Amino acid sequence: MADQNPDDLLRWWETLKGRRAQFDSMWQDIVEMIWPDSADFTSQRTVQGEKRTTRQYDPRATLALEKFAAVLESLLTPRGRRWHRLTSTNEELNKIQRVREFWDYSADWLFAQRSNPASRYYSQKHDGYKSSGAFGTDCMFIDQHPTGRIRYRYCALPNVWVSVNHEGVVDTVFRRMPLAAHQAIKHWGDKAPELAREDMKKDPFKERDYLHVVMPRTDVDYDRLDFMGMPWASYELAVDGKQLITEGGYGAWPYPFSRYTRKSDEDYGRGPAALVLPAVRTLNEMKRTHLEAGEQVARPAMLLPEDGIVGSHDTGEIDMRGGGLIYGGTNDRGDQLMRPLLTGGRLDISREMMMDEVDVIEDGFLVSLYKVLFDGPQRTATEVLELMREKGHLITPTIGRQQSEFLGPQITRELQIGFDSGQLGALPPELLEADGEYEIVYESPATEMQRADELIGTRRMLETAFALIERFPGEAAEIQAMIAVPEVIRLEAEVGGAPAKVLRGEEEVRARMAAEAQAAQEREALEALPALAGAARDAATAAKTAPELAA
Repeated sequence: MADQNPDDLLRWWETLKGRRAQFDSMWQDIVEMIWPDSADFTSQRTVQGEKRTTRQYDPRATLALEKFAAVLESLLTPRGRRWHRLTSTNEELNKIQRVREFWDYSADWLFAQRSNPASRYYSQKHDGYKSSGAFGTDCMFIDQHPTGRIRYRYCALPNVWVSVNHEGVVDTVFRRMPLAAHQAIKHWGDKAPELAREDMKKDPFKERDYLHVVMPRTDVDYDRLDFMGMPWASYELAVDGKQLITEGGYGAWPYPFSRYTRKSDEDYGRGPAALVLPAVRTLNEMKRTHLEAGEQVARPAMLLPEDGIVGSHDTGEIDMRGGGLIYGGTNDRGDQLMRPLLTGGRLDISREMMMDEVDVIEDGFLVSLYKVLFDGPQRTATEVLELMREKGHLITPTIGRQQSEFLGPQITRELQIGFDSGQLGALPPELLEADGEYEIVYESPATEMQRADELIGTRRMLETAFALIERFPGEAAEIQAMIAVPEVIRLEAEVGGAPAKVLRGEEEVRARMAAEAQAAQEREALEALPALAGAARDAATAAKTAPELAA
């Protein structure tokens, strides 16, 4: 296939759109009922500020989605905290000081890029987490700004179509870019399509669709230094006019794409919203009925006599306002002719039924975990650990998929930009010989939750050890010798989330202990000097008096 041919690319795009039609229909329901701020899938709304909540009677699913995004962010990529580090895959290389310093510097650079307000990483990633909750899919575009910094952009799923390779891994992305004429001119400059130039003269805000396509390069030549030597081909083209605008490439995959859960025969993911969508529909219908029933209680229908005139003399209408006058409302005996309709409806039962649906929705969006992390009552350290262990088992599949499908490719792309731009400097010779192979060590709260079992087991072991020491004092020394106290402290720090700076490294600890041992020896030597001097004086005196005694 001639990848450079716009007609071929556009046909491929149409095929991908057709394959996703069923997903689009389901996702549009989710947009209207759970995430109204999202872009649309099956309709085009071009008026900014349009009301988006016309199908919602109860907003709790939308609020649950916000909490879901907060949970994922706090567990995977918490702001203000290092949630991963880099090391060599070769443990021998990790013992070399300059190798460790290089990876530490690389991690510092990565977090500095993400924390740069101009990069917008955390705001874009937050939108991605909401997309994971709503549509089960998250996509981000990572490239380099002309100033050298990394920039991140969340890609709304209505504008992204993908295909996967034989391993089920996404390796082709079609991203639609609706651009106004003035945006296209600014983006491409002299390369902007002729249609955009014509629109610029008539209506600078006229929008047209453009595509960015990234796919594997089948004819890559690694000996070349231009984009033909890059494993990922990149094409930008105008849909109107079928014009290829630019051709380029990437050294690393620029579109991290994750699926929350995925069926083996589907390209896209499914999120919590798809699982709880029936409950959301039910809750909305219940809420509408509940509101109608509540209105009947607060302002019931009135029962009037079949004969007689009740109401205003002028209009015949009943004035139900406070202080209103209702003519004919009583008979000659003063009996009330109007009575409210008593339906016997039970609002309390209706409310309980709605709460059952709310519980299902909140469980699907991990709101119970949100309450543990942010909104729960004060708990003891043991209770927190038990909750971390329980919830850690529940979210392990989610965390693993997010790390392997999104965060891993993201970090790879970031490092590639850093190396290509020279901002990370040269690899140490030892790493260069090992082809710069590295691994990502995640240190996020999610990882800590997964390791909570280790800490709980260690604490139980210590409790047992202390009880045995108290019960069998004669065995205390042997029991104490069995416990590697420094390793216990390090485990507490790692799983408990203590900053790395509060603990000294093993080499520094050994050096300090050696220095303290040497200082102790020197002190002992100094303390022994008076005794040695006294012994020397005694020996000298004895030697002097020995001949006299012999005489």
